[in-house]
Amino acid sequence: MKLNKRISMFISLFFNINKNYFFERYKFLQLKDKNKKILFTFWYIFKSQVFIIGSVLILQFLFKSDMLNTIVIILLLFSMMLGMDAKEWRLFYRFDFVSEIPDIKQRFLTVLLGNVVLKLFVENSLILLSLLLLIYTHISLFYLPLFLIIYIIVYASSLSLFFIIQSSPFRIKKIFSLINYIISFLFTVTFIYLLLDFVITIFITFSNNLDNRNILPTFINQGISVVKNLAMFIINNNIIALVLIVVYVIVVLLLNIFTIKYLEKSSYLDKEDSVYIVDNFIIVKLIKKILSILYRNKPTRLVLINKEFALFTHIYKYNFKDYFFIFIADRSMSFLISIFLIISKYEYSASSLIILLIVPIILLVDINSNVGVKLITNMSFITDYNTLLCSNTSGFDLNKLIKSKLSFYFSVKSGAYIIFILVYNFMYISLNMPLYMIIIGNLLNLVVLNFFPKLYFTNNLIYSRMNYKNYQKYLDESKILDFGVSEFYPLNLIFKIWIIIVFFVLIFTTIIPIVNINILLLISLLVILISILIVYLIMNKINKNIIHFIERGNYSADFAKIFKE
Repeated sequence: MKLNKRISMFISLFFNINKNYFFERYKFLQLKDKNKKILFTFWYIFKSQVFIIGSVLILQFLFKSDMLNTIVIILLLFSMMLGMDAKEWRLFYRFDFVSEIPDIKQRFLTVLLGNVVLKLFVENSLILLSLLLLIYTHISLFYLPLFLIIYIIVYASSLSLFFIIQSSPFRIKKIFSLINYIISFLFTVTFIYLLLDFVITIFITFSNNLDNRNILPTFINQGISVVKNLAMFIINNNIIALVLIVVYVIVVLLLNIFTIKYLEKSSYLDKEDSVYIVDNFIIVKLIKKILSILYRNKPTRLVLINKEFALFTHIYKYNFKDYFFIFIADRSMSFLISIFLIISKYEYSASSLIILLIVPIILLVDINSNVGVKLITNMSFITDYNTLLCSNTSGFDLNKLIKSKLSFYFSVKSGAYIIFILVYNFMYISLNMPLYMIIIGNLLNLVVLNFFPKLYFTNNLIYSRMNYKNYQKYLDESKILDFGVSEFYPLNLIFKIWIIIVFFVLIFTTIIPIVNINILLLISLLVILISILIVYLIMNKINKNIIHFIERGNYSADFAKIFKE
């Protein structure tokens, strides 16, 4: 099979997978297959190209600033680089794809070039973005092909680097995961801190100079000046930049050649599953041993939990990048640290109340990120088709399965949450928070940690299918490992309500300081607790309805299952 036909097959497979998943989620759209293709194509092009390009043109119309649009386009191009992951290589190991293209070199080129075409030219309009970039920067059109070639080569090299790591031994993956964790954590703390500091500076400036009409243009010009200085630095050192790019591409190319040779000579694909066992993970192995002692008198629960550990290690080969985010502390912690540093810097009078209200919001984000994305396979019934069939034939109580998944979740997240509790209590004490507020804050956070993992688990059941014998096929078709699931309306609403509470507290303690802090605390707590109670009752009822549907043999992702028939 020629290379262009293999790439066409790759893109066609991707398109059909996403089309099927799209109409699976929106079953109410009863259309013919031809109309489905037309509608999905229109929606896909609008989402991936028209919307982005339209946004850039609207910015140009509103602000009439070439430099501002240049910054936006650079950010878009940069985000395309950051968006790549090892998950883009799942098809390389998929059995039907292996059978179709058994030669490793050909399969590597197919997946690599297929992803490049798909990500840069189908999902994103690289040529148009590059053309706009040259127009806004007033650079000669002669540089367009050169820029495109350099960008594509760097993108392809970076994508193939993930292939190398994906095919590497555990030690390499863990080292990469740790480095990624440290850099990501520090970058997030720094970025959020600087962003909040910038916003506060703008607010203070506006407050002190309400009659000055040149405030906003001044800040825009300052931002543009920073970008210009950075651009000039790159231009002045373009030879060094090109040399670094060439060295990077050559190193990655050599590593790819070595990796492909290694795969050709070894039986990696045959023995792959055997190496993803609990014994290869020190932390997981330790937690599993502790649970085996705790549940030694509950053999059924222990068997179910051990199944979750085996699943976790198997998913690791797709999700190794997030390994340390699960066990140590997720990015939500970096948000909290940034907010604390900002509050400490500006010595805000109501800082204790703000931190008390923000911590449960951060916890909510953390739970959503882990239950709904990183641990989605464990915290759902995606991989439990056979168990569900067994339950329906033998009368096995599904609540035992749910409890085992929650036990697994709290066990693997225990270290991260202990760190979380220590950190936010340190913040409480360092801000001289009154003892009663410390107690209230800890109790509120424990309520969130206790109830919301199950609520988000129920949320996963709403948006996921459970009838795939081979769950890896579902992971490929749904891209659920990449993006997780949507939030059901009550969960999405409660998050917004809590944000609004913080917003109003900020208003009543800065702009309109007419309400006592203790009264604000009381009102905020009442609203939060009432919202938790309402959401819990709704999601608990939905959980029972879904269980009812499963017991009747309905394993779809249809919204109808949230209502009991």
